[in-house]
Amino acid sequence: MKLTSSSDANGTRAKLLLVDDDESVVSAIRRLLASDFDVLIARSSPEAMSLLDQNPETAIVLTDQSLPGEQGLDLLAKVQMKNPLAVRALITGHVALNDMVEAINTTRVHRLILKPWENDYFRIQMFEALAIHSTLKEKNELEQLSVTDPVTSLKNHRYFQDSLRIETERALRHTRPLSMAMIDIDRFKLINDRYGHPTGDLVLKAVALRILDQVRTLDVVARYGGEEFAVIMPDADFDGAMKVAERIRSSLESNEFVFPRVGSIRATVSIGVATLPDHATTAQDLISKADESLYRAKGQGRNQTVGAARA
Repeated sequence: MKLTSSSDANGTRAKLLLVDDDESVVSAIRRLLASDFDVLIARSSPEAMSLLDQNPETAIVLTDQSLPGEQGLDLLAKVQMKNPLAVRALITGHVALNDMVEAINTTRVHRLILKPWENDYFRIQMFEALAIHSTLKEKNELEQLSVTDPVTSLKNHRYFQDSLRIETERALRHTRPLSMAMIDIDRFKLINDRYGHPTGDLVLKAVALRILDQVRTLDVVARYGGEEFAVIMPDADFDGAMKVAERIRSSLESNEFVFPRVGSIRATVSIGVATLPDHATTAQDLISKADESLYRAKGQGRNQTVGAARA
């Protein structure tokens, strides 16, 4: 049976991770799919998760229901968390109806292969799974575009508001601190006026990258608007957040940016910091307190970090 190629535009074949400890099954499926997919083999759930770490672009995870020490459905639940763009397929000789209905309803399983299978049907199911993977990737790319600032590639204002709401609820629920910093590039209008808006955009992007270099991977850095940025710092207390903010400010003060045909530009920032619950009890209060501190920093001469006063 002739099916559409599983290779991408660069000629790279899609990766399919097969998880099964039965060598006869592994050999049969490898022979069936090797001409269409780059087939990775794991004999257990831990081995499968390790291979996923090494191959995050894996398009399909195909597992037997009976694995050493674990059921295939449990493995697919882990795959769903680790690599949600990978299509999840299950091979089984019998169907526990209630388990399968729940798995399908929660999209833990996209495709079900019953033993014994018919080869052409099996291949069709895998190509349909690959089509689902392409759809999931496209949807994810569109979602990322919708929350990404096109100039700096940071998260945008919409994403910032959603993240702050979620982190505020989590912090209040677990009685954990939550800090945020509002950052504004000093006299940015002068940069635009002197060098032009294209260079101004380069400065925005360079400042964004410098901020990212100074924060943790779990922190959210967003372009709040214009020349203003925001950093959400989960589980960071006020003192810790002030240290991060000062590190950002100092890094920008100490290092100029160099651009082709323009030369060097120094961009300093003013920063306001606030923490929940020290200074606020809601997301909007936190923004207001950080913003007030930012404007105090600008009013006191710019290029400085100012923390909110306790409520």
